[in-house]
Amino acid sequence: LLSVEKQYLIGKPIIVFIAPKYRQQFTCQIADFQPQQESPEQEIYLQPRKGKLFPASVKIVGIYDPHKKEHSWIWLINNISDRKKAEQELEQKVAKRTEELVQLNETLQAEIKQHQKTEIALRESETRLTLALEVAKMGIWDWNLITNDYMWSESVGPMYGLPRGTISPSCYEDLL
Repeated sequence: LLSVEKQYLIGKPIIVFIAPKYRQQFTCQIADFQPQQESPEQEIYLQPRKGKLFPASVKIVGIYDPHKKEHSWIWLINNISDRKKAEQELEQKVAKRTEELVQLNETLQAEIKQHQKTEIALRESETRLTLALEVAKMGIWDWNLITNDYMWSESVGPMYGLPRGTISPSCYEDLL
């Protein structure tokens, strides 16, 4: 993992293998380490003597003698390059999907505004038609030949001596 033989690792401080750019950060992170506790996993970048910089997780574990006195630490190191790559790919997918959703939301908002404008225009048109029918003392009667349903405007009822807003009869013979 670090491109160093085992005998050269024993007794070496891990800071030697941490990329210079990250050494101070790591030193600050372990300064608060309590030897009686297991350290939390820390992510750092390691720089092997012969090799490329790579992301790693590091965990510190204390080693105790029979009298429960700490006498050394063990550094547990894992290469997390694959995990970091997967995280980056996932973040890119999330960012792309978020952008798609933002665009869809903008489209939907525009459609909602257009529908609201259309509804307002339709209500205004219906109001004008109702007013024109009342002034002209006319009404509308509609017969759907396929479903055999009838509908009439509110002004038709009074034309037949019925109260305003009377529901349309179920068949045209009732009108006669």
